[in-house]
Amino acid sequence: MIFGPCRGTLYGVPKPNRISPAGAKHVAPDQSATYLHDSARLAAIVESSDDAIVSKTLEGIITSWNNGAERIFGYTAKEMIGRSITVLLPTERLAEEDSILNRLRNGERIDHFETVRLTKDGRRVDVTISVSPIRDSSGAIVGASKIARDVTERNAAQAAIMLAEQRLKMAAEAAKIGFWERDLVTGQLISSTESARIMGIAESERRPEDNALNIHPDDREMVRAKIDQAIQSRTSYELECRVIRPDSSICWVEGRGRAIYNSQDQAVRLLGTVVDISERKSNEDSARRRDVELAHLSRVSAMGNMASGLAHELNQPLGAILNYATVGQNLLRAKPVQAEKIQDVLESVMNETRRAGAIVSRVRVFVSKQTLKSLPVALNEMVDKAVHFVEFDMREQGVTVRVSPAKKEVWVLGDAIQIQQVLVNLMINAAQAMDHNHQADRSLVIEIQAVNERMARVSVIDNGPGMTAEQFSRLFEPFYTTKLQGLGLGLNISRSIVENHGGRLTAEANPAGGMRFSFTLPLKPE
Repeated sequence: MIFGPCRGTLYGVPKPNRISPAGAKHVAPDQSATYLHDSARLAAIVESSDDAIVSKTLEGIITSWNNGAERIFGYTAKEMIGRSITVLLPTERLAEEDSILNRLRNGERIDHFETVRLTKDGRRVDVTISVSPIRDSSGAIVGASKIARDVTERNAAQAAIMLAEQRLKMAAEAAKIGFWERDLVTGQLISSTESARIMGIAESERRPEDNALNIHPDDREMVRAKIDQAIQSRTSYELECRVIRPDSSICWVEGRGRAIYNSQDQAVRLLGTVVDISERKSNEDSARRRDVELAHLSRVSAMGNMASGLAHELNQPLGAILNYATVGQNLLRAKPVQAEKIQDVLESVMNETRRAGAIVSRVRVFVSKQTLKSLPVALNEMVDKAVHFVEFDMREQGVTVRVSPAKKEVWVLGDAIQIQQVLVNLMINAAQAMDHNHQADRSLVIEIQAVNERMARVSVIDNGPGMTAEQFSRLFEPFYTTKLQGLGLGLNISRSIVENHGGRLTAEANPAGGMRFSFTLPLKPE
């Protein structure tokens, strides 16, 4: 969208000319006031955006520059309007601008192009850029609108995931579950406090592989073989072995874990948990108390993984607002002024603004931290909200979602956010299971029904390839996953949430192909 560089602009939004050219129709006073009001609102939206919103000509000359651009790049609008966009490009990336302009002249839109730009003080910042061609009233391409995002937000999301992992470790230690991590390249071993206590080792040290965890000499070969097999087969392992502590005492421990792989498909880290078997019974009460924390951390981690998708989803209404505003400007320049069409454009701008606000609200509610609340929940309504929450991910993966609601609203007792978390997790798993299906053959069905006078059931049905016998038998094990980057905790946490609500999470093969995951919840008493 081109805001200027005509004279009489405020932050790139044109001030309306109160004197019409000879022979032109005058805009009615009430229409002019509406335009001024909505133009001011649009200017406020653009200027309050954290993203850089910039427009330029087809020669790369900057014609508008918002506060977000000033915040990211350090230049004021006065310094940049009228200058070439290449001021922001490092020397080795100057050819990018020619490529971008050529694609724009051909009518192409550039979505989420990741690159590097320079700030006023010479710093290099990583940004993602979306660029759209701008057409005049005749359809000719006359410029481009660009939205640039500083991906330090992505780093912040990654930091949030790391913080969530630390909190998860703290919660696990409260339940006397030890966490440890080994760097397979350097041999560095990092243990949680509880893991170090159980295994009799320091919290951070380098050790030869054989005695890394003070494993009894008679058990080392078995442990090594199981871990090697898990790494090669990309599965998790589970074992029991003896450990010799520094005071020469021997205890039996139960260990579980899996490897993490780099982009070259090489195992680079080994993550695991360890539990003193003699204390297993005492852990049950603590495990129940940590479920709420684990559920919250799982939601935060999910939002970290969905961060780029949410950023894209927010960019859509923002980009639409820019495009609608451009159309409105062109309509205002047309003779005669088409008031009815301008009103339609302004209504579209307001709708897109509301859509962006709704996206932010959904995220805020989903990641809110709260204790378990047993309140009446309308299942049909809750399912609709959960489906809407993952709508972008489903659309991106080509998955068609169909909801079969209960004929009469079904009310259950429970925590709406945690129940929604279970459903979101099952839908995402189902979509990923259909990843290898043909694009037109990815169907997900959600069924809601009252089972009897005490329980209700929600089922998530996919038409993916199903599961092998081994996968099915280990489905709810912690750290067991068939995903390359998964940790294998989603289904385990979901089962804990459902059981804490007095229900049950089950899985079975779907007769028509794929899988059916169902969970039950107690109905609200009359």
